[in-house]
Amino acid sequence: FRCGEIYGNLRSSSDQNTGRRQLIPDIKKEIIQYEIDRGWRDENAGKSQVRRGPADTSIFAEEDGRPSVASDFESPCVINGHRWRGIIWERADKRPGSREQGWEQARKRLKATKRPPGGIREEKALFIVGPRCPHWIRTVPMLPRDDGGGGRVAHFDDVDTDSEDHIGDEMRYMLRYDPGPVTFPGRRGA
Repeated sequence: FRCGEIYGNLRSSSDQNTGRRQLIPDIKKEIIQYEIDRGWRDENAGKSQVRRGPADTSIFAEEDGRPSVASDFESPCVINGHRWRGIIWERADKRPGSREQGWEQARKRLKATKRPPGGIREEKALFIVGPRCPHWIRTVPMLPRDDGGGGRVAHFDDVDTDSEDHIGDEMRYMLRYDPGPVTFPGRRGA
């Protein structure tokens, strides 16, 4: 399920596909506040109910002895006088073929979400997008396939990377990420 999103700095339509234009500590605080507002972080227990998710591997790069973007996200921060654990990312799968495999998984899950004639879905993995995801709804269904424009080799199982594909990439990373079974307090197994 995709139940919400924090995306872009869309003050106008010309700002689309330009990023947040904010410092990492500010983005981190916004994400943590988003989790607090939804009850996903407990001030008393000091725990987060949000599992680590994948991020583009470029954020793990250290340059000239400076810490990586991932390290900046991991450091704790203070919000309303309370010290919160930072955000810990996992490396996304960027192996050869992972883009095409991720888009294939996305297409299968989205197709499985459609209610067939007769009204009963098969028991397959789905990908359901909630109404609080306007940027996913705005960008992902419109992503063009890579037709090899500009003299490039066509990769029809991928999308055109010159398009606004950031949320699509995030979805693809998440679908290919397997953190293992989810367990709940008081229950056995996943």
